Amino acid sequence: ITGENNAFTQFRVPTRPEPAREGRARVPVASLSSPCEAPALKQALDRDLSTRWVCGPELSAQQLTIDLGRVQTAGAVLHDEGPVAGNFPRRLLIETSVDGNSWAPAWSGNAWGPAISAAMRDAKANHIWFVFEPRPARYIRLLHPAQDRHYIWAIADLEVWTK
Repeated sequence: ITGENNAFTQFRVPTRPEPAREGRARVPVASLSSPCEAPALKQALDRDLSTRWVCGPELSAQQLTIDLGRVQTAGAVLHDEGPVAGNFPRRLLIETSVDGNSWAPAWSGNAWGPAISAAMRDAKANHIWFVFEPRPARYIRLLHPAQDRHYIWAIADLEVWTK
């Protein structure tokens, strides 16, 4: 405990290291597609943390589809917020497909845990890892379900990894 009053208790939690990149390889992304702010999608792939693709604020469901160009092994998505934290989907569903027609769930849940872990590791980078069982995929779809509050979804850099 590092601080306490009548309303709050503050704890120092040890940081968790970023997932090791040994034994994994970055998978090239051929293109991105989304009905939201399509002209700005290239900014999520430019490897420049000062630019970003921004979708929202919206209450309706949002989606982003990654095309790897050909079937490859995919096992993780790195959603990089860059130095501006807090613009991530609160809930996220990640699906994969080899043909763009049939989709299989890869990761689903509340994104707060991965986002907080990312901020604790490096608040200036905010590398949010969504790791799932490696599988063959050409397409990876990130779905942000409809929310009862307005949220902005922003990506400074997006990467796909083998595991």
